[in-house]
Amino acid sequence: MSTGSRARRAALALAFVTAACSDNGAQGDVTTAPDVPANASTVASTPFDQTLALFVSYSGLSARQRLAIRDGASWSALWTTLSTDVSPRPAVPAVDFSRDMILLAAMGEHRSGGFGIAIERVQLADGQLYVTVRETSPGAGCMTTQAITRPLTAVLVPRGDYDVRFVERSTTSKC
Repeated sequence: MSTGSRARRAALALAFVTAACSDNGAQGDVTTAPDVPANASTVASTPFDQTLALFVSYSGLSARQRLAIRDGASWSALWTTLSTDVSPRPAVPAVDFSRDMILLAAMGEHRSGGFGIAIERVQLADGQLYVTVRETSPGAGCMTTQAITRPLTAVLVPRGDYDVRFVERSTTSKC
């Protein structure tokens, strides 16, 4: 079998696994933090995942984390950890921390694929920023890649000195 043929088969297999474990059959919302107050207003957020594209499934963060990054020094230190396994290490993406801050959610290390994480919405109420995070896990019988994954997601939001509270939701994919 030629290298090109093997690569095509591997790409098709990966596409099949990705489709089989998508969020389309998500079930089982579980709230593990206080719900967002009814008077909360939506805060504009910009997905930052394209900047983190190298790390969306394979970040250097092996522990589950929820972070509000408000300064360049913290961002630079985190970037060093995120890009541990990448050579040459890409430059730290520029962020204007006088205007914006980064909200980042990392799912931690898993022994297979099929896991995902998303920041669904950001809302402000009573001086607190509520960040709704959804973690998705593969259901029983889901086909997954057999690779260690460390999913993460991030958004940029207007900077503020708010207390940040993460509202956790989890789903399990039906395959």
